[in-house]
Amino acid sequence: MRKENSPNSMYTPKASMEEKTSAYSASIKSTESSIMGNHGMKPLRKCKVCGKEANNALELGLFKYATESKYNRQNLCNECYRDKYMKTNNERRISFQGKQVYLPVNMRTNICEVCGATKQQNQGRQMSMHHDLYIKGNPLDYTVEECLKCHGQERKKKDG
Repeated sequence: MRKENSPNSMYTPKASMEEKTSAYSASIKSTESSIMGNHGMKPLRKCKVCGKEANNALELGLFKYATESKYNRQNLCNECYRDKYMKTNNERRISFQGKQVYLPVNMRTNICEVCGATKQQNQGRQMSMHHDLYIKGNPLDYTVEECLKCHGQERKKKDG
């Protein structure tokens, strides 16, 4: 007769239904805790600007994506990233040959060189930098600062 507990035995006892249920519920709890929170531990991410914290995997979605960082997120929330790096009216940024170029200093006067309109008369929007001619390496050569109306008319002349 063969012993059930011997190491050479081919027979392994089946787990009871209670053991299966407790193992299953333990795995669900560990999954829930990894998704829903880290229960008093330090946050997974904390924004270095505003202090917003991500304590679980769902809240990590509020932080800037970065593959080279731990948890694939930076220590900068999406809102602060947008405010710091994605300013729509950045005075030093111009479009040059289809690319965004950042100038060392602000060269804008916010006055249209064609009609004399100011930024307030331009619906409060930044003036356009219109290039009459593109010179490689010199984004400010042959550049005119224009309001929206004059820039639209200038482009119509060029296209039509």
